[in-house]
Amino acid sequence: MRPQSTLVVALVAVITTTGFVPVGSAMGMHDAEPTSDERHEVLDPAPVSTVEAADCVPHPPIRITENQGPDGFILGHEPATGEPIYRPGSGVTAGEGTEEDPYVISGWCIEDSPISEVTNRLLGIEIRGTSAHVVIQDNVITGHDRGGMKLDGAETVTIHNNTITDNGRGGLILSGSSPYVVQDNTLTDNDRYGVVLYGTSDSVVQDNTLTENDDAVVLFRSSHSVVQDNTLTENDDGVVLSGSNDNAVRDNTITDNADGVELFRSSNNAVRANTVTDNGDDGVVLFELSDNNVVENNNIHDNTGAGLLAEDLSEPVDATDNWWGHDTGPSGGETDACTDTTADGQGDAITTSNAEVCFAPWRTSPNPDAGAG
Repeated sequence: MRPQSTLVVALVAVITTTGFVPVGSAMGMHDAEPTSDERHEVLDPAPVSTVEAADCVPHPPIRITENQGPDGFILGHEPATGEPIYRPGSGVTAGEGTEEDPYVISGWCIEDSPISEVTNRLLGIEIRGTSAHVVIQDNVITGHDRGGMKLDGAETVTIHNNTITDNGRGGLILSGSSPYVVQDNTLTDNDRYGVVLYGTSDSVVQDNTLTENDDAVVLFRSSHSVVQDNTLTENDDGVVLSGSNDNAVRDNTITDNADGVELFRSSNNAVRANTVTDNGDDGVVLFELSDNNVVENNNIHDNTGAGLLAEDLSEPVDATDNWWGHDTGPSGGETDACTDTTADGQGDAITTSNAEVCFAPWRTSPNPDAGAG
């Protein structure tokens, strides 16, 4: 039996020790079954812009623990003009973060430095326990031992067009039931994971580029969220769902990782219209208690191990209408649980252990709409 990702096993211990789409667009996603094409709302693409270190202004690490006051975003207002007085060090550059003009944190280079250790702020940005609408955009966050950005219980936050590189313990660490929008960011060479959602719901991870992280996008005990239109390359694993139900993984390009998509104890998810190719282990993996998932209309081919590996499942996997890399369909010799067809084609293999797969019919040519557009 092939062991599941060691990162998934360690996640509990790890986590416990204007021109963009507003956060509200991520809401109201959980009424339909995962087989529906309307499973999650599609966000409009964010405007393309580039943030480089040369374009931003140095800023020390940012830590905010409430809506306002000594540790929050504002100290008060100018008596004469009514303009807000932002707390020094909060990183707020303007209002209009959305509803009723809260906060934008924008344009900073937040790098590890001796002052970070002196103040015990080994995270680039940390925001906890705020209901304020916040947009974090156009920042460069680099070299922090405890993570690039950590948000916990921040109720309405959009993270847009940031460059997050070379951070320990993860690039983006997002927890609490809040709906987060993570859109159009570049995450490179972060330890453990690029983006992790822990105990969240109704979140969106879209249009991001993740390269050379450990695991790229991880959902842990998270639900009703969507991972779409991302490009994930040269990571340990591309997308990992652990204890996470009712999510959609779609329209991503997932190449040159270890596993492409990995589900562990995660049910009722849709893996649809992704390009999953050239991964060093397996393309799509479903481990123990990952039932009632749909894997369809993907391009799954040229993976070193199996195109699809299923282990210890109580129900057959619906893996129909995929392109396996050849018009003769998948290889591996498995018998289709729904049609008794044998997987004796020349495409990627289907491999099972104490599990069954329904793979016929399959596509006889690639899905031109699969992958990040």
